[in-house]
Amino acid sequence: MLYLVERQVCIALDSHIVATSLKVSRNQAVEHSNLARSLERMMDHAHQMANIITDNSMIKLDAKQVPFLQLSMWKIAIKKLMINLRTRNSHEIEEARLELKQAQNQISVFEEELISEGKLSNSEMMIFRLSESVRRLCAYARDFGEVLLNLKLYDEIIVRKKAD
Repeated sequence: MLYLVERQVCIALDSHIVATSLKVSRNQAVEHSNLARSLERMMDHAHQMANIITDNSMIKLDAKQVPFLQLSMWKIAIKKLMINLRTRNSHEIEEARLELKQAQNQISVFEEELISEGKLSNSEMMIFRLSESVRRLCAYARDFGEVLLNLKLYDEIIVRKKAD
């Protein structure tokens, strides 16, 4: 149900009528829509990961393996970004974005090594699919951070215009 509500909010924010009634500019409405879209995509990948793990419950996973270590990094970074929905501290946002980029790079190296070994076993294929989802979680979280920076910049421009 929450999933459907989030999709509808995202669609509604794309409407200029809704933006006007919420007393936000068209630019702000579009950026909030982009935030919702990033969250929606992250939810899609989290759901996909849950399905992969459920469908392959007999395969043992190591929490100290590369994609799962980066999942912890993603969790910390997304928490920072969520806090910055309110505070909009550009240094913290950029720090989180850099951590996410580092996680993406580590995952990419891991995936290349996994693929270079040749044909993948069932457990390796599952880990590759999980790794891909974690990498995409990081990418969407970076997008989320970029939108936060855009909103902060837009707010600062508006404040300067009002001050002049």
